[in-house]
Amino acid sequence: MVHLSNREREVIKRVGRNMTSKDIAIELKISPRTVHACLENIYFKLNVSGYGARMRAYNEAVKLNLID
Repeated sequence: MVHLSNREREVIKRVGRNMTSKDIAIELKISPRTVHACLENIYFKLNVSGYGARMRAYNEAVKLNLID
């Protein structure tokens, strides 16, 4: 069973809204490095990598009901 932290869920929801990492950082009032770290954790947990990993991770999170 995959578990995303609250912060990871906040980040991946914004990925689904096609926000850039910079925009996510600004909206969540966190550093871009924190956004990057969250995305890396999400990719690892959902076993996605490579080109297009952001949207594949978002789609997988939706499929697994990890986000609303």
